[in-house]
Amino acid sequence: MKTRAWFSVLLAAGLMLGCGEGGMRISARRTDAFPGLFPDLIGVTIPPNIAPLHFRVTGAEKAVIVRIHGDAGDTLTFRSPSAKVRIPGRRWRTLLANNRGRTFEVAVFAERADGTWDAYDPFPVRVARETVDNTLVYREIGPVYLYWNRMRLVQRNLENFRTSVILDNRRLGTACMNCHGFLDNDPGRMVMHVRRGPGPGTLLVDGRDIRKIDTRTDFNDHAAFASWHPSGDRIAFSVHAFKQFFHALGENRDVVDLSSDLIVYDIRTHTVTTDPRIADPAWMETWPAWSADGRFLYFCRAPRPEDWNLPYPEIARIRYDLVRIAYDEAEGFHGEVETVVDSRETGLSAAQPRVSPDGRWILFCLAEHGTFTAFRPSSDLYLLDTATGRFRKADCNSGRSESHHGWSSNSRWIVFGSKRRDGIHTLSYFSYVDGDGNCHKPFLLPREDPDDYAAEFMNYQLPELIVRPVPLPESRFIRAIYDRAVIRAGLDPEVRLREESAVSTEMWLPGETRE
Repeated sequence: MKTRAWFSVLLAAGLMLGCGEGGMRISARRTDAFPGLFPDLIGVTIPPNIAPLHFRVTGAEKAVIVRIHGDAGDTLTFRSPSAKVRIPGRRWRTLLANNRGRTFEVAVFAERADGTWDAYDPFPVRVARETVDNTLVYREIGPVYLYWNRMRLVQRNLENFRTSVILDNRRLGTACMNCHGFLDNDPGRMVMHVRRGPGPGTLLVDGRDIRKIDTRTDFNDHAAFASWHPSGDRIAFSVHAFKQFFHALGENRDVVDLSSDLIVYDIRTHTVTTDPRIADPAWMETWPAWSADGRFLYFCRAPRPEDWNLPYPEIARIRYDLVRIAYDEAEGFHGEVETVVDSRETGLSAAQPRVSPDGRWILFCLAEHGTFTAFRPSSDLYLLDTATGRFRKADCNSGRSESHHGWSSNSRWIVFGSKRRDGIHTLSYFSYVDGDGNCHKPFLLPREDPDDYAAEFMNYQLPELIVRPVPLPESRFIRAIYDRAVIRAGLDPEVRLREESAVSTEMWLPGETRE
C-alpha cells in the first residue's frame, strides 16, 4: 500500500469553477483508492449518446472538483459546491463525441469539513462506438404488491432527462397495465394489456391507430407475455392460470403456473390459433420469443404436476427448459420441440428468452426454480450463442435478482431490471455486449438528480428500448380504453377442444376422434 502523501494540484479553469483563467491550485492528500460513488461509474462502458452521468461522492463533506480527461486530448474540469456532481451537458456531449470508441479518465477531489482535500485515484470510463436506442419505456410501480393503485407507463429520452407519460392508471380507475412490447424496437408497432378498470383488453398500436382486442376464445383466457413475429402479422402470446403465495422469510412472494399454453394471434384476421406442440396439457409453456428470422419460436416449458396440492419443497423443484420449435408462415409449426437448455443438466429453471435483433444471441434467465425471476434472488442473466448452442453466465450479474431484459436495435446494448442496489427495488441497468458476447460492467439509468433514487420508492420494471418515442399522446390511449368498441378474437376452426379448462385445454386436430 502506498503511503498517503500531500501534493499540489493545478486545475485548469472550467465552466463551473468560478475562478480566474489562470486556474486554481489546491493541496490534496492522496487516498490510493477510488472514490465512493452513487451510481457506480468506475470502469463502466457507456454509449456515445447517453445523458450526463450525474453522481454523488459518498465520502465528500463539502465541495467536489472533477477533472475528466479523454484519450482524444480534451479535458473537462468543473467544481460542485456539494457532494452531488452534475456534469455540464453541452461539454459532456462534446467529450463523448470526441472520445467515441475510446476511454476517458475521471479524477475526483473531495473537500472535507475542515477544508482539506482528498485526491482519489482516477478511474476509467469507456465510450463505445455504437449508440443505444434513444428511448426507454418502462413501468413505474411501487415495490409492495398491495399498492399498485399508482402505476405509470413512462418513456424516457436517454440522450437527456426528458420524460413523458404514455399512460397513468390513475386516469383509468387504477387499472393494471402490463406486458408492453414492440416490434423491432419500433414505437409504431406496440402491444400492451390493461386489466380491470373501465375497459380491459389488449391494446394494439399500428402507426397512429389503436385497437382494443379481447383475446379470449373457447380455448384460452386473456393473453399475457407477448412476442411479435418479424413479419408483423402475428403475435405469440402465453396464457396462464397463475397462483400467488407468500413466505414468512426472505423474498415474500412466489408465483406458480397452475397451467399455461402458447397461442398465436393473427392481426389481419383477428384469429387465435395454436398447436398441440406449444399447448400440450402435459406441459406448462410460457415466455414465447420468435427468432430474428421468424423461423423458430423459442419458449420455456416444464412438466405440469398432476396434483397441485403440493408442499412448497415440491413446488420449489419445478424447473423450466428453454426449448424451440420450427415455424413456417405457410404451414405453421412443424417438427418436434427441441430442447435448447435442459434444466436437468443445469439444475436451474429458464425464463424470459429474448433473441438479439441480429439473431446471434439469446439472452435469458436461469434461477433456482419457477418462472417469475423478479421474485427469485438467484436469477441471473445468461447469453446463448445461436451459432454454437453454447451459453454462459453474463458478466453483468450481481448477487441479487436480474430479470426482464431487452435489446437495443443494433444488438450491442441490453437493458435489464436488477435489484442489486437494495434487494427490494427493481431499477434499470444498461450493459454493452461486444462482438464476442461479453457483457461489460453495467451502469444505472442516469437521473438528473442522483438523489432521486433515494427519495423515490418505486420499481422501474419491464424496460424496453425503442428507436424513438411513442408518438401518440396519453389521451389517445385513454380514449381507446374507454371506448366500448372492442375486437373479439375468433378461434381458428382447425383447433378443436376437449371439454376441460379454457386454459391449457387438451386438443386434437381434424382427423382425430373424441374418446
